[in-house]
Amino acid sequence: MQFKIVRYRDQNGVYHEGSTIQCLRRKKVFSDAHPDGKNVQKVVAKIDRWARELPSHVASVLTDEEKSEWQEWRVKHDETRLRTVTRFELDALPDRLQKTAQALQFGAGAPTVEEADAIWAGLEAMAKALKAAGFERPKKSKRHVVYIENEQFEPLPNFRPPGTDSHRAYQRMLDDYAARQKVVVTDPLKKT
Repeated sequence: MQFKIVRYRDQNGVYHEGSTIQCLRRKKVFSDAHPDGKNVQKVVAKIDRWARELPSHVASVLTDEEKSEWQEWRVKHDETRLRTVTRFELDALPDRLQKTAQALQFGAGAPTVEEADAIWAGLEAMAKALKAAGFERPKKSKRHVVYIENEQFEPLPNFRPPGTDSHRAYQRMLDDYAARQKVVVTDPLKKT
């Protein structure tokens, strides 16, 4: 028995998974053209994709072995779906946390006591899960200053026509470059 999620194509030609599962039974068909038999799949029943149990009309058509195959397929389908959804949530989490922090900083509204408790509980659960996965909290790196002593690079002179905006902008950049005696190297992981 094969269980197949019906797919449909929208107006733009993009395929989507539908909400129906086809139960396909394979059987051999003998004919003059195929005396040894030809494998053919036949749709035996259709099930709602999100159904937790087999409907009675479908259960009466399927054999006990096919019912157990459906249970195995259901478990595998649920695991795949859960993995996909949790991966999406994991990808979106850093951005959501950053936006939530910005909302609190800019006074978008103070959370209630229950919401604050839920946020702290979620952060603690996340910290435990990260530790269990082998990701320790990174240590903060110290900023350090690098001094340039023997500078080999000499910027090009300003070839822009004097009096133009591009001349003034390039001249400002040259003046800023000449005024700097040191370059500060910051932590690349920290967003400023």
